[in-house]
Amino acid sequence: DLRIMVELAAQLIETRSGRVIPSRFVMFAGVGLTGVVVHTSILGTLDALGAPFWAAQASAISVAMISNFALNNLLTFRDLRLTGRAWWRGLAGFALACSSGAVISELVAIGLTHLHAHRLVAGVMGAVVASLWNYWSASRAAWGVAPKGRDAALGEAVRTDAKAAEPSA
Repeated sequence: DLRIMVELAAQLIETRSGRVIPSRFVMFAGVGLTGVVVHTSILGTLDALGAPFWAAQASAISVAMISNFALNNLLTFRDLRLTGRAWWRGLAGFALACSSGAVISELVAIGLTHLHAHRLVAGVMGAVVASLWNYWSASRAAWGVAPKGRDAALGEAVRTDAKAAEPSA
């Protein structure tokens, strides 16, 4: 099964990195790469059909975000999988978190170009910083993982709902 092979590869990366790079982040980043493919496919298709760039770009961003959320919900956060109304609330949280990541990416890239970094290097660094932000913020906004300690974003399923916040007797 492909999913199991991907999970094993992610766990291997986590182990080989001395647990610095969580396996869940590896899977989140892999899903993000599929989002790049979705984004460029939609953008290219709409551009070829003569859509205005702003409309093609907005559509590509929206479709890629929905795709990334759905894949992360199925694969990366399958132990916290959202369904029904929670899926829609999770999508809204994911989109908000990733939208702020886009702003962070832009600010980092612009800042680095002002420091005379090559545009490609600046763009990649902006994307890297944004992916870290998106992972941290989206895992909390969409799947409600704990804000501190080892949690679902780091490989353990810990929810921040009311029951999780209640002290145990």
